[in-house]
Amino acid sequence: MMRSGRILSEFLTSVRNVTSPMPSGEAGRDSRFKVWQDYKTIPWPFEELAPPAPFEFCQMWEYKNYQGYIDSLSATQRFVYEQGFHPLKTVEGRLKSAWGDLSRKRLVTWKLILRVGRKK
Repeated sequence: MMRSGRILSEFLTSVRNVTSPMPSGEAGRDSRFKVWQDYKTIPWPFEELAPPAPFEFCQMWEYKNYQGYIDSLSATQRFVYEQGFHPLKTVEGRLKSAWGDLSRKRLVTWKLILRVGRKK
């Protein structure tokens, strides 16, 4: 079974730790931090409800699709801009090894973060 989730998580944490915070006026800054905190920092004028179940988004991808996703992340792009090299190079061998046959499609899953409420 492929265990690239842990490798990807380590990768994203290291990229976030190296890149600078976006200036307050830069697009995406606030939403990025709110997502990392499961939207719990947003003022919430509603009665908090538990989501009915954990939600996930799943797709079958080849490694090249997975790598394309990593390349598209704003944290990755910011790292390249600030550090002058692509951070994927630091974990690419581990990711490919975890994937196995790079043309094999594997299930890739993301947690969908929901904050649910009811009008008071």
